[in-house]
Amino acid sequence: PKASVSELALQLGILEQLWQTVDKLSGGQRQRVGIGRALFRRQNTFLGDEPVSSLDPLQAQSILELINARHQTVVVALHNRSQALTHFDRIIGLKAGRIAFDLPVAHFQHGDAQALLERLYA
Repeated sequence: PKASVSELALQLGILEQLWQTVDKLSGGQRQRVGIGRALFRRQNTFLGDEPVSSLDPLQAQSILELINARHQTVVVALHNRSQALTHFDRIIGLKAGRIAFDLPVAHFQHGDAQALLERLYA
């Protein structure tokens, strides 16, 4: 288990902080610790609410790729449209607690679907 924790910490970019208490970590480091806990459990499904919001774009990309690689199903709430369109195969737009649309990412290459995103974030 210790070797697998170290390997995961290395992949998350927090190996140097592995033996520090969480209260001594930055916000982004804390977020990566939380993701690491979820990844270590090796569940089929990952649920996340803005799991990479405190990370720089390169770290966010790497972590989303890691999350996707380790789970059969990934459901995340993201406000970053680029991340959603790049890392996932389906976009479900929510507005006022209701599903506004549920479309495969491929549909967002067309103007009509792009307009749905624009209206959602207006």
